[in-house]
Amino acid sequence: MENTSKHIDLENFDIDSIWMDSELEFRHQNENLQFRTNLKDRLTFGEVINTLFDIQKEDIHQLVINNGYLQLISENDDIWKYEFLNEHVQNGNGRDYLNNNCAGVQGNSVLTLSFNTYEKPTTKDDSIFNRDSILIVHLQYPKGIKEKSCYVQVTFCLPTPMYERPLRGMLPQSRTISLLMAFDEQNKEELDKEYELVVDSMNQKAIANRHDEFTYIESSLFYTLMYPIPSRNLFYGERSFTENRFLDAILYFEQAYFELQKMYWANQLTDELFTLMIDCAYKIGFCYQDLKLYNKAYVYLDFVARYDSSFVAQSEYINCLINLKDIRSYHYIESKIQEITAAETREADYTDFINFLTRRRCFCLVEFKQYEQAESELRKILEVDPLNDFAISELNYIHDLKSN
Repeated sequence: MENTSKHIDLENFDIDSIWMDSELEFRHQNENLQFRTNLKDRLTFGEVINTLFDIQKEDIHQLVINNGYLQLISENDDIWKYEFLNEHVQNGNGRDYLNNNCAGVQGNSVLTLSFNTYEKPTTKDDSIFNRDSILIVHLQYPKGIKEKSCYVQVTFCLPTPMYERPLRGMLPQSRTISLLMAFDEQNKEELDKEYELVVDSMNQKAIANRHDEFTYIESSLFYTLMYPIPSRNLFYGERSFTENRFLDAILYFEQAYFELQKMYWANQLTDELFTLMIDCAYKIGFCYQDLKLYNKAYVYLDFVARYDSSFVAQSEYINCLINLKDIRSYHYIESKIQEITAAETREADYTDFINFLTRRRCFCLVEFKQYEQAESELRKILEVDPLNDFAISELNYIHDLKSN
């Protein structure tokens, strides 16, 4: 897949790009979950919760609004007709929507709805049955252009009711949905026309192979519209990944990974897309590892290690095994060292990889309390590199262990 990011013309990054960037993200969501409103076509709180959670009007009890001030609504009709996006727009000053304030955090507000449900469980698992529930709605980070649209990140959390705490001290996970919602200052027809103008401009330049003339937003469009669906998620995943927003990146990368898996089972996965799936799995594993969720990282990195023999992929997998204190760590490292040293010809320089494997093997030896063998290998490292920080620190660590 060609990387056209080098063609981005940052000089053409204008204020409309802020709106278009958010609009692209909004339209990337499932069509059934694209909620938008304006001064004429109101989006009510009841319409949203009924669509997402099948909560009925007669079951709602009371709504508490915390946006720096507490407000309580008890009447069913008032709760159902409450327009929760309006506050960001009506209180906005110029282009700034960050007015609501909850718990001292600017631009955040929290709604808490209590309601009753008499829904019978659809399975034999009685633990999912509940009667009295609450729904927490978190509105955050409103952004956009005052003359066009305001976009609000809205997160719905339906906590699991607690009747008894299991012995392992954990409860079933809550049900959570996070969406980007829009409040339009212009009517939808005008916004669609502006959107289509940018798309047409991008299409004409792409057809004429004039990628160097792409504006910032046209380059983004090229990724999200011209490539298959997995690449749309990959585009947003890569953007989050490069910004070290690993939790956000995981959501996009996993969606792309699942889509590529579906293509595999449908016998539609080309060699190029299979390579893309391996890279996607590596990024997911890297993100989970950085978040110290090593079990989740292992699921993806084990797959990567089977098909990618590169230094980067193998080292990330070995680090994951060691972080898990997996008993296969030492033997896997040994097998890699033997594989490299036994090769008669090498297409690449494996010096850095051998040094990495040696350090990781020494680490395992220390963990296994094989101090003498570890000391011997660490001294060999110092013979080549007398100032090697790893070898010096590990030898000092072993010395301290023996002294104690």
